[in-house]
Amino acid sequence: MGALHQGHLSLIHQAKAHNHRILASIFINPLQFNNPQDLALYPQTPEQDLALLEKTACDAVYMPTYEDVYAEAVPESFYFGDLERVLEGSFRPGHFQGVAKVLYRFFKDVNPQTVVLGLKDFQQFTIVKELSRQFFPEIDIEGAPTLRDEQGLAMSSRNQRLSQAEYKQAVQVANAFSLASQARFGQSFEHWKHNVLELCSKLPDISVEYLELGNPINLSPVLDWNSNQESIVLIAFYAGQTRLIDNVILPTN
Repeated sequence: MGALHQGHLSLIHQAKAHNHRILASIFINPLQFNNPQDLALYPQTPEQDLALLEKTACDAVYMPTYEDVYAEAVPESFYFGDLERVLEGSFRPGHFQGVAKVLYRFFKDVNPQTVVLGLKDFQQFTIVKELSRQFFPEIDIEGAPTLRDEQGLAMSSRNQRLSQAEYKQAVQVANAFSLASQARFGQSFEHWKHNVLELCSKLPDISVEYLELGNPINLSPVLDWNSNQESIVLIAFYAGQTRLIDNVILPTN
């Protein structure tokens, strides 16, 4: 959705490894915003975005208007079951339906062989994989690792909205959160979660929406992160008025 950073550009580098021709899309999709203020404040930097893409292996850029995308009808709704009800779905009703509608149109119009998505938006990644399974089984959906800045905060277009104080506090949350993979040896998830939430409660600009442990396939709750099962820790929090998400994938022991 524009406001590109190195995390976005890493998707292009990964895609180019397959020797495909690379198409990047830039479209701020209103249907993904359940909060009108969030849409109004979302950063828009089209000239800067194009300048960045010119320096990569990107072959073409698709920048449609709303009318271009939605002039033709798309399904009124999609069924993703519990995948869209938990975590982000609980706090952003309608968000994943908006994601599905725009990507349904893009996939039909572009007909890509491979789609590379960042794993920072992990629940969105699982939704898009399910969308592909249902309607576009010929498309390969790939995940790309989350890139972080020098302080450890996951790269996001929304980071541009953080004040200096909010950024420093968000970094503290990200650094504590990133220790999940080490912390799971010797303590329970609930004990570690309590410590992270206690830290967040002492940061004046931080408000946590959720901090949960789930199954990376269907995001169903996982009770024990020391079991011989791959799991993922996911967080959503506000730094001031800016909502950020992050995750850590925990491999099997």
